[in-house]
Amino acid sequence: MSVTFINKYSDIPGGQTAEQQYEAAATDRAALGKSTVSLAGRTLHYDGVNVELPRKAVKVGTCVYADSNGVLHFLDGASVKSASIPSGWEFVGVAVLRKGGQAKILHKTENTSIRFTSCWAWEITGIAYGSSNTIQFQQRKKTGSNPDTFGNVDIGSALVFTPTDIDDAVSQIDAHLKTSGNEGGKSYDSDIVANYNWHCEKLDGRIWVIADFDSSPSYRQYEGQVVKNTNIANGPISSTNMWTLAGMSTNYNSITRNDGVGSNYYAIWNKDVVKAKNTNQGSPADQVGYDGYYNEANFNNTTVLKAYYGTYDNYLNALLPKYPVKDRAMAAYAGKGAETCATAERVVYTKRDGVTTEYMFTAIHYTKTLKAHSTASVDGMNAGDWYMPGLDEIVEIFSQMKVDGSDPIHQAFANAGQSSAYPVNPSSNVYRWVPARYITFNPWLLYAAGNVSTNNFNYTYRACGVALLDL
Repeated sequence: MSVTFINKYSDIPGGQTAEQQYEAAATDRAALGKSTVSLAGRTLHYDGVNVELPRKAVKVGTCVYADSNGVLHFLDGASVKSASIPSGWEFVGVAVLRKGGQAKILHKTENTSIRFTSCWAWEITGIAYGSSNTIQFQQRKKTGSNPDTFGNVDIGSALVFTPTDIDDAVSQIDAHLKTSGNEGGKSYDSDIVANYNWHCEKLDGRIWVIADFDSSPSYRQYEGQVVKNTNIANGPISSTNMWTLAGMSTNYNSITRNDGVGSNYYAIWNKDVVKAKNTNQGSPADQVGYDGYYNEANFNNTTVLKAYYGTYDNYLNALLPKYPVKDRAMAAYAGKGAETCATAERVVYTKRDGVTTEYMFTAIHYTKTLKAHSTASVDGMNAGDWYMPGLDEIVEIFSQMKVDGSDPIHQAFANAGQSSAYPVNPSSNVYRWVPARYITFNPWLLYAAGNVSTNNFNYTYRACGVALLDL
């Protein structure tokens, strides 16, 4: 172990404490850039703060700093004191997972209000080049309730055209959609999607209709946003194709666990949050709460569940996603977070104005722009190296955190001067995106109540980023 350490300070009876001695040695400490610890064999002994660890000693709760030369420093999160950090060092984040010779670092900040995507996108298929095509754009209208029923409403006039190739088809469809009365953003009545501006462009060698979000897009995005099947081989425009364009898919679109023991409840991401939420949920007379799992009072009054699981903790453990994924268990996409984000980051489109370009997957783009240091290059932690953790990773990370902040991850953030970072208390109503499709227009989410769920991707939730560090 080739690490240089300087003096160990210890409490002097009736004199200065170890921390006071440490503070008094500020000049020496800043010059050396090291902590005041001693090394006995292979064991660290220290009194004081800002204890720098060898790279191989990184564990969950280790604070990561980058100096002005891009060199990484690893400080014990339990003893970090942000006021004593050497000049030029920037706090990067905290180690949240350690497996073998690698660790995952959670970035110091997350975007607190960002949409998963910046537009809707549907693919048009079946255009015949050199032949006459007729396209009638439509929207879905809600025509009844209990149950909901829908009908198609034509948008503007039909487009009859004979394209020579894909670029010509895109050009003519784009001109048609930009003609007043033909665009899909027109509000026909309160039961039809509004507030969008449609246009057409070529993405990934295919024809796409793009609908830009305005400042407050409608949440009514019915799957039946269609092209009428008239003189083209395949009429419908499928909103699911937005996900295939970015390589996002799922092998089991359910927010429940079915583990073969007769239980089929919502999967959860954090037992501590679930227990905290219990104080506001239901009574012993209730059964399943709106969050999809039994609270502790209900569990204790449910003979079958209590007989099978024994304790409430065992019951909650059964609701946590299991890795690797087993048949019919909740889809986890183990290890696919970085790959999915890299693919989605490549999807860039031109807005309706024909000039402005934008990344389609807004939240993922945010994570890909994160970096370790504002000016210095840091290997493995520059812009493009960070990504939004996949479902398996984000559950592993946030399942470790405590509502009261007493876990090593929260303590490290707080000691580094980031006391408000990464709240998990259910009263904070924090929701976090996951880079995987659930259904047609919903990605996965970590819900504030402690369960894994899903919601419309034009809502604004949080996005966090991690980077992989070789140790």
